[in-house]
Order: sequence, then C-alpha cells, then structure tokens
Amino acid sequence: MPVPILKADIPIATLEQWFRLAGPKGRETQWVDGRSAKECARAWLDVPDGVPAEIEQLLVQLDGGPLVVERVEPEALLTFDGHGGPRNADIAIWANDTQGPVAITVEAKADESFDKLLSEVLAAGLDRRLALATSGAFARASALAQALFWPRGAGEPGLDRMRYQLLTATAGTLAMAGLHHATRPVLIVHEFQSEQTSRTKLKVNSRDLDAFVNRLSRGEVKSVKPAELYGPFTVPGGDLFAAPASLYVGKAVRALGKPKP
Repeated sequence: MPVPILKADIPIATLEQWFRLAGPKGRETQWVDGRSAKECARAWLDVPDGVPAEIEQLLVQLDGGPLVVERVEPEALLTFDGHGGPRNADIAIWANDTQGPVAITVEAKADESFDKLLSEVLAAGLDRRLALATSGAFARASALAQALFWPRGAGEPGLDRMRYQLLTATAGTLAMAGLHHATRPVLIVHEFQSEQTSRTKLKVNSRDLDAFVNRLSRGEVKSVKPAELYGPFTVPGGDLFAAPASLYVGKAVRALGKPKP
C-alpha cells in the first residue's frame, strides 16, 4: 500500500515537488547532495510503498504488531508551548498498529550539530529577558528542561551537556502524540554519512545524543547504537505535558559514502 507523503494535503512524489512544497529554510544553499535535507527527501521518495529500510528496522521493534503508516509530512509544524514558534520536524509520521496510534518524528542530520547547549540557550534567554520583559526564550528553555528531565542521578550527565535541538525535537514528538492520542511517541535521528560529512563532527553528534538519552533514561542507556530502539522512557511533563506518553528514541544511519576526517 503506498505511503502518502503530503504537505498541506498536496501529494509529493518527486524531489522537485518536495523542494517546492517542503524545502529547507536555507532553500538552495541547504538543498545539496550528501546533506540531510535533500538526502532525507530522496530516502523517502525512493520507497513509495513503505519507509526507508533503516527506519523500518527501528519501528519493527515496537510492540503492537505490523505498523501501518497512514501519512508522512515533511517540515511538520508541532506546537508544544506558547513561547515562540512551533517545532519544525523534518518528518512527522502518523501510524497505527494493534495497540493504537503511534506518533513518530524524524530529525534528519548529516554532521550539523544539535544546536546550542542548553546552558547557552538559558543564558542568552535570560539576557533577552533582561532587555525585553516580554521575551519568552528563557521561560521556554526552562520549561523544556523541567518537562523532560528528572533530578540528576549519580553518574548522569549534567544539563549543561544537553543540546537544545534534542529537547525541542522531543517536545514536538510528545505534543504530536498528545494531539493524536498516541500512546507511543517515537523520536528518530536519521543520520546521513557521505563524503560531504566530517567524521569528527559525526562523533561529536553521537556523544551529544548519548548524553541526552543517558539523562532522559535516568542513566539506563549509556550510549545509542544505530538500528536499536530505546525506551519506553517516562518524563515528568512539567507544565508542558499532562501525563505524557512514554517515549522511545532511536538512531538510523544511511551510509552514502566515506566521511572525511
């Protein structure tokens, strides 16, 4: 059964349509062979009757029998709070199995970082708050930390090591699950390795993802291996999520070429 890829209810079947309807913010400067935006689109368009194989490897690990994907939306806007704009998920997937709805988001990544450290975002947000009383940047970052993390346990990484994009990606996934009454939210990092990527930067991203999941899992998961789905993890919810669904996290890798040093 074909998996519909839609943007504003308009079907997407080609790279040209994807770029026109759901291209990256940087437009042509980010639409490059070997980089995440274009390779993510290509990965999905190459399998019109399913999902990319490396993502399917993760999803089959969910309990609930065969997963039926109902809709895929690139550049999906997911609102999780009243501060600033919504989370922009590279891919949002609406699916069902025998246990009910499943909400899945995908963060496509070559070797770009997962944004700034949470400590940097908090400091910058507080500066903005001091300069402009209506700024909600500090409140958003603080609320995200309180919604996703329990008090620090022995041996767990500090919040100063958390990358902000992983917090917003998780929040967007939980918000999507809540909106669609899904009991299993899934966040997938889809990494594209090519000659356009740096091995050093890929290792930094791996360490950052490891630290995030280590803290998210309360020390249960020390490192994230490709093709392994981790969870379910419970999060506090804080003021953002009332009784949030337990979360799953995984990493998929597509090797397109050998990264440079």
